[in-house]
Amino acid sequence: MANKKNTGKIVLGIAAVAAMVLITKKAAGNIKSLEYLDFMPSSVKADFSKILAPVLIVKASVSNPNATPVPVKGIFGKVAYNGLTIATFQNDSPVDIGGKKTSTVTITAKLNSLGFVASILNIIQNKNAKKEVLVDGMLQTGLFEQPFTHTLNLS
Repeated sequence: MANKKNTGKIVLGIAAVAAMVLITKKAAGNIKSLEYLDFMPSSVKADFSKILAPVLIVKASVSNPNATPVPVKGIFGKVAYNGLTIATFQNDSPVDIGGKKTSTVTITAKLNSLGFVASILNIIQNKNAKKEVLVDGMLQTGLFEQPFTHTLNLS
């Protein structure tokens, strides 16, 4: 008799686990995924008024393919030439991008004067060397972080 009670409990336990798995799978199938934002630089303006701290002001169009608004807290990262950091960048202020909308974000890139001069000297001295610019950054929202990398081959 003790075996029948234990067998019943085991079968009931297995049925409960199976039901939870099925409910979880069904719920997961109903969850809509959040799509990443699309962004593209639209203009670049150089400011060399401070010789030791030149900056580039970049306007970027950020599109939200989702129906839900997404608050962009930060866009930040670095620009490197052949492994040498020549600039760091970040957005000037947070921006809310409405659902299915596009907004303009202003990003300030601070040039590393020494790195920038060293990269120019490298270009002059090594004309046949691999010339590669790497933009490596992060787009940070209240909902997710989206890393991005773009490599530009100048050779």
